[in-house]
Amino acid sequence: MEIGGLAGVFHKICSWFVRFAYINLLWILFTIIGLFLFGFFPATVAMCTIIRKWLHHQEDVPIFKTFWRTFKKEWIKANGLGIVILAIGYLLYACLVLLQGMQGFIYFLLYFSSFSLVFLYLMVVCFAIPVYIQYQTSWKETLKQSFILGIAHPFHTIGLFVGIFTTYLILDFIQFKFFFLGSVMAFVIMYMTNHVFEKVQLKISAEREGLSQPVIE
Repeated sequence: MEIGGLAGVFHKICSWFVRFAYINLLWILFTIIGLFLFGFFPATVAMCTIIRKWLHHQEDVPIFKTFWRTFKKEWIKANGLGIVILAIGYLLYACLVLLQGMQGFIYFLLYFSSFSLVFLYLMVVCFAIPVYIQYQTSWKETLKQSFILGIAHPFHTIGLFVGIFTTYLILDFIQFKFFFLGSVMAFVIMYMTNHVFEKVQLKISAEREGLSQPVIE
């Protein structure tokens, strides 16, 4: 039975609050179950998989069943992707630390150049899991496509960073970080990257239609 009027709107808002809180709790619990390091990436993939279904209007997807099934299925691949991401991040951090011991013009040149690398790294990190879920590719192809899509759609990338930053500030202000931080940030990331995937798909479809048109001389 569907509730109408303001009561219906209030009920729908509350139900979405509960869904985001529930999936955020599952994300935390399964991250802990995986001893943090080996639970974070599979749990994040599972959470983003459910959010992707929500964005595709599959709102009645069974949350726990889907989360648990995805967590088990993607455990090895998600951790493989995560280890590579963490390794690249560690190398980047080590390079920044080494730069601290340098002086002169070369130091300033490399130091400010490193900001570009950090930006590109964070961009790839934000796109990596959505790309992996969307295309189910290897970690190499996932990182490659994340880089290409992020660079090719700069406004979406900037909007993604702004959305993440704004979300953090709002949740920090209202003291709801524990209940919603992971799930709401994941929603922002999946929402923005989903727009990118749709644009790519429209472009591919347009190119295929163009190729299928008969050539008139």
